[in-house]
Amino acid sequence: MKISTTLMGLFVISAGLPALLHAQPNPLIQQFGQTQRELQFQKPRLLNLSTNMEAPELYPGENADVGPQRILRLKPRKTYFEVIADSQCMYSDNVYLSEDKKVGGALFINTIQAALAPEAYAWGPGQFAPMLGFRSQWFNYAENVNLSSLDFNAQTAFINGRYQAGNWQFYAACDLTRLLDQPGYNEIYRECMPTLGFQRFFPVNDKLMFIVSPQVDYHFTDSQTNNTAGSAVNNRFDASLNLSLSYLITPKLIAQPFYRFQYSRYPDFSDGALPANSRDDLVNTFGGSLAYFFNKYLAVRVFTVYEINHSSYASAFSYHKFDAGGGLSLDLRF
Repeated sequence: MKISTTLMGLFVISAGLPALLHAQPNPLIQQFGQTQRELQFQKPRLLNLSTNMEAPELYPGENADVGPQRILRLKPRKTYFEVIADSQCMYSDNVYLSEDKKVGGALFINTIQAALAPEAYAWGPGQFAPMLGFRSQWFNYAENVNLSSLDFNAQTAFINGRYQAGNWQFYAACDLTRLLDQPGYNEIYRECMPTLGFQRFFPVNDKLMFIVSPQVDYHFTDSQTNNTAGSAVNNRFDASLNLSLSYLITPKLIAQPFYRFQYSRYPDFSDGALPANSRDDLVNTFGGSLAYFFNKYLAVRVFTVYEINHSSYASAFSYHKFDAGGGLSLDLRF
């Protein structure tokens, strides 16, 4: 199997804080959203999309004489379930996501995910892969009296489907998420997010690939603790464009620089202090990751991300943010 096929497989996946002033954005919701945006770039995955491998020529011109020869391989047992465990530690220089109150801190994110994920099956000229599952994430900041009230848990039920034909992949998804405070686990926010998008792969050679991925989604939200501004204050539409390069340094080491642009519109946003008005955010994200795969199950990574957000609503909602960290992932299929 050519390395470019392996590279393409990398991307087949791929509320309230009372202590803050009214003019500050909600860091729990924004931190959760930022983490989900970056997830596909921080954790590339190696998938074997083909069992059809050409044997090398025994002598120059053999294929011209007898045609390409195939290696006979036993058909592997199909898998239907996937379990992922991931642990990540990162430092952020702007935990509150605000230019006026810039505080640094370390954040630990631990994730457990279980899903019904049967292997892709042939459908027309391509392959279709459905997935249905549940994911739980714990966001915990390092011991700091200023950050102790920021710890929260995110629980997400999700369903998605991906269709790939050649260098094109199309996908649709729907996530149902709720955020809960810690340690009481009281619900403070919930959202339903349908998503549509596609990816276009541009192989440069056996080690380098360029990927373009536009996406649109809508967040139907309910903020339980924001009674002044209204429960649906965080409803928003997102349109984004992801650009990334994937370079296979060695068969187990992959580097991936990326850029993401996102436009977000909040149709009836209010922070409780200023009157309700449409809010438009422009988010530019620059980053890169380096991942090493010990085997097809276990991988370690390091990453850096720099994000700039400009908001039309109020200066308090604009920010610059730099993150850096690492993580360890275990991915099991059976």
